[in-house]
Amino acid sequence: MGKLHLKRTPEEELASRKRKQRRLDKKRRKEEPYSTKRVRPADYDYVFDTSGLPQPHHDEAHGGGPSEYYTRGCKRDPEVLNAELEEQAFRDRMFDALGDDERLDGVEAQFNDYAHVPHRWGGSTTRKQSYENEDSFLHTDPQYLDDEEYAEWVRLGMYRKTHAAEYAEQERQKAAKAARKAEERARRKETRRLEKAAAEERRLHKAHKHAMRFVEARERYEKRWNELLAEPNEAAASLMFADIPWPVLAAYRHEAKDHEGSPLTVEDLTLDSISAFLLPVSAPAPANAADTSVEESRKKERKERLRASYLRFHPDKFEGRLMKRIRPEHQEEVKSAVGAVVRALNTLMSDY
Repeated sequence: MGKLHLKRTPEEELASRKRKQRRLDKKRRKEEPYSTKRVRPADYDYVFDTSGLPQPHHDEAHGGGPSEYYTRGCKRDPEVLNAELEEQAFRDRMFDALGDDERLDGVEAQFNDYAHVPHRWGGSTTRKQSYENEDSFLHTDPQYLDDEEYAEWVRLGMYRKTHAAEYAEQERQKAAKAARKAEERARRKETRRLEKAAAEERRLHKAHKHAMRFVEARERYEKRWNELLAEPNEAAASLMFADIPWPVLAAYRHEAKDHEGSPLTVEDLTLDSISAFLLPVSAPAPANAADTSVEESRKKERKERLRASYLRFHPDKFEGRLMKRIRPEHQEEVKSAVGAVVRALNTLMSDY
């Protein structure tokens, strides 16, 4: 089928005729070889200074005086005439510039406008895939559509006008579908928020439970050492490796209700495990603490805790206080463990 052309409105037809007339006038002025002046429209009343021109003879029988044209011309003010000429020349220049601007604007608009790719060059994609929906298709500029697309554009527009109720129902269903999708998104978002909050609560509960295990283990550590030091040195050799209150959390796992795993060994007495047991991570000091007094107090407390543990596990003191009360088959293992603890404590105390 041929290209469909829309009928111009009277305003568009008038504007087109004016542009054509301006182009013809401009072309005609440029092609005049002997004239340097613009051709003025006939309906303008221009009068020039005729003082240097020969005056016509006046016949008394035909009026007895100069003609009305020259009489009226001589009475005009030369300055007013020159101002009118300059104004008209300025308007002519602006008129020509406006025509050039309209031509350039049209070219620029064609280059800057939406680069429509005809459907026949769109590969295997269908028209339904080329446009997101019918609304976007109807808002497409028809001058960029091919014959098939333009026919579809007209058909779809006419169908909507003749089936307004059906189109309104489609829009209602579309809005309801969008509302359901929005509600589903909000529900999923709320579910994720609740799951995240529950996971954070579980994490905090687990961290609190883990911290309480350290607190309870430190209490048993101090209590057990007080009991050992309170017993007489002449007590029978009945202590085993696991009876020694070692400064690690693993030494008190057997007392927990959910205890699972192998018994404590020398390999469990590492620098990190001893540091985590004796030097727990504290909350940061307040920003407005004067002269970092809070941090200094914490540092002093850690130093005293390390010093107390070092005095308990010092090889000479440990040998004199407790080694005789340990069973012979466990003494070598205890000596190795005491050495590991002392080396770790020396490393930690070097930072203070």
